[in-house]
Amino acid sequence: MLASLAALVGVLLSRLMLLADGPWEQDEALLAAGVVDFDPARHMPLPPGFPLWILLGRLVRLCGADDPVLALQIASSVLSVVGLWALVGLWDRVAGRTVALGGALVAAFLPGVWAHAGRAFSETPATALALVAFGLWLHGGRLAFVPGVLAMTAAALVRPPLAPLFIVAVALAAWRVRDDMPRLLTAGAAASALVLLVVLPLVGEAGGWRMYWEAGRAHAGEHFVGLADMSRSIDGLGWVRGLGNAPVSVAFTALAGLGWWRWRRALGPLWWPGSLAGGWLAYLLLFVHNPTYPRYFVLAWVLAATPALAAASWLLRRPRLAPALVGLAVAASVWWVWPALRYMHAHPLPVIGALRQVADEGRGVLVFEDSLFSFREVTYRTGELRLRSLRVSEIPPRRLNLGGQPIWFLTESAGQDLSSPISRVVESKVDEPRVVRLSQERFLHVRLVRNPVLAWRGASVPELEGSDRFIWFGKRSQILVPPVSGAGALALAIEVHPDLPDLPVHATVAGTPTLETVLRPGRQIVRVPLPPHPERNRMAQIMPVTIETGRELRIHGDYRSLAFRVFRVSVEAPPFRAAPSAFFPEEASLFGAVAQAEGFYGPELMGQPARPAVWAGPVARVRLPASAGLIGVEMLAPRPEPADVELRLGEVRTQVRVGPEGCQVALPVPGERASSQMVELELRSTVFVPGGGDERKLGVAVSRIWFVPQ
Repeated sequence: MLASLAALVGVLLSRLMLLADGPWEQDEALLAAGVVDFDPARHMPLPPGFPLWILLGRLVRLCGADDPVLALQIASSVLSVVGLWALVGLWDRVAGRTVALGGALVAAFLPGVWAHAGRAFSETPATALALVAFGLWLHGGRLAFVPGVLAMTAAALVRPPLAPLFIVAVALAAWRVRDDMPRLLTAGAAASALVLLVVLPLVGEAGGWRMYWEAGRAHAGEHFVGLADMSRSIDGLGWVRGLGNAPVSVAFTALAGLGWWRWRRALGPLWWPGSLAGGWLAYLLLFVHNPTYPRYFVLAWVLAATPALAAASWLLRRPRLAPALVGLAVAASVWWVWPALRYMHAHPLPVIGALRQVADEGRGVLVFEDSLFSFREVTYRTGELRLRSLRVSEIPPRRLNLGGQPIWFLTESAGQDLSSPISRVVESKVDEPRVVRLSQERFLHVRLVRNPVLAWRGASVPELEGSDRFIWFGKRSQILVPPVSGAGALALAIEVHPDLPDLPVHATVAGTPTLETVLRPGRQIVRVPLPPHPERNRMAQIMPVTIETGRELRIHGDYRSLAFRVFRVSVEAPPFRAAPSAFFPEEASLFGAVAQAEGFYGPELMGQPARPAVWAGPVARVRLPASAGLIGVEMLAPRPEPADVELRLGEVRTQVRVGPEGCQVALPVPGERASSQMVELELRSTVFVPGGGDERKLGVAVSRIWFVPQ
């Protein structure tokens, strides 16, 4: 007795000591949000609402676990131990005490079982209650029929999606007492009373029967439509993934089937109803549920573990080896699943981590992809996320008057943000493959952008050219600029499609025309003026920039509209300040820095040691994003005589003599130039003509230009 109690306590500790750091799946977040505010119409939780599970979560909160996710995790952990205790009782008289205990221990640590035992899902608690009911019916006789019906009804109220299984199980159990009408009526009345007691208060909270019913009907329709697209490959089945791999799952399944077949005499007339219920469960999991989700198979794994152990012992012809088999199976399971449990315990789901990062700053507005709403709901309703937040679909489509500073953009996809120095991008993903294997393979990679410049309309999805991120735009497109507090400019590093010569461009900013020009094919920097908009500037609202080209290319089989692609954006307006940069006056380097230059020749290797540099002519100019700070120029003059160079930066001027060894000059950005966020650096040099057929007029060579803000 003490040994059994110690084992149960040990199993409970294995759950509680490795609880996941917050919700690790959407349904956990929705269930936790429903504990705080039950509203199935808004998917808190998903219809039909998991009513008893919500009430159990609230009960645990009353006991001191204020966090609803933690409350559900604790309840699931405790009920997982109750389920194992019931599992021993279920198979004790059929398989013998040793095999029953061993089977329960194996079940406790199967990867798919252990990984979900301490989670906020409803599968584990529903499994525990169903096992209690099965045990009562199998060994309790007629007196146990009514308590078993109540336990099975409770299981259905914890997890309504498995109600079809539980109803069939009740019907099969009722067949055994079909001649005892008073007992059947008592069971029906007790089950009905339990349903009303649990559901009625929550139906009122959800807005009444009609709203509750409509929410359930709508969700059921969406669910069954989605099942048509589900993959049913062997290795992708949740049953296989929760056991680690296909060979292990095949062996486990074969052993469980053999063990069940060998029990047909021990179970007698109960074997056929049990087989029918098992077949019905398999059908529901494979064709009514999403068969790729491991968590749905918890009940099936737990029920199959003991028959599988019994078959393995029988095949070895040595029952005394059962403890060794148990030890081996448990050790293998723990070895496989331990990294996943440790990872989820030590790390939050990437989307939760991103929301916590936003919450830590405590200001601004969060815009999130609609699919992430469940995580916003739970963090908002628990008070963890206090700033304003809204879905992408909730942004006013016409006025685009979203306001706030800073703007945060959270997405599960690659996002629609353009590369920009004013943006801060944090990408988070799960890098533990066993977590991925046991998951539903979603929300495992998110992108959080602070102050994003968004490709909003008329744009395709982000692509990569090498390591450079870009987005194609069509003939009418829109870019959303984070709130600015005054006039400035939007500098775009773009490439016009080579088949669109003399492309007319017309740009408007919040309805005000600011640019009309004609662009040549190829890469170039385009600056769109941002005029003052007093209302938007004062209310810190996003600035919509509409760009029309009049022409675009459409290629058969390609969904994209191709007019130009944008690689990088520089927002040159307050309150933003130019970011640190470093480049040299060569086309690709200038393009990456959203800078422009004139008066330079092509890049060469020069100096000792040799390094890339570019000769400037007698007069050369560079325009670059800069605010208050220092601009530095690294120069050398591998020529017979040193070059006398004058550098001009607004009103700031300095002269320097440059020889082959090179030198570096730093100039402060003058105040009147710093406010414009764009400065022009001019270099004037004494002339040198190399001769020998080289008629270039050379001044000084530039190897690097850099800017460091104050």
